[in-house]
Amino acid sequence: MVECGVSWVGSGEAHPSYDFEIRKKSKDIKKLYVEKLWSIQKIAKKFDKSCNTIKRILFNENVEFRKKTILQPLWLKTDEILKKYN
Repeated sequence: MVECGVSWVGSGEAHPSYDFEIRKKSKDIKKLYVEKLWSIQKIAKKFDKSCNTIKRILFNENVEFRKKTILQPLWLKTDEILKKYN
């Protein structure tokens, strides 16, 4: 636990828990979510971070979040899924 005062509110760069190393990998995280269609949970597990951290990174990268449920069959090829998604 880290003591936080008024100047430490939030999780911005000045916050003691801010992780610069994971932020350097934001392009990789964005690529996994957008191009490879990985779930936020799977990305969080790969980088050993919380789902909220991954969501914040994707939000900062201006990524549009997918709907929570996928109604399309999972056996479709990636390009077919992307076509249906778009």
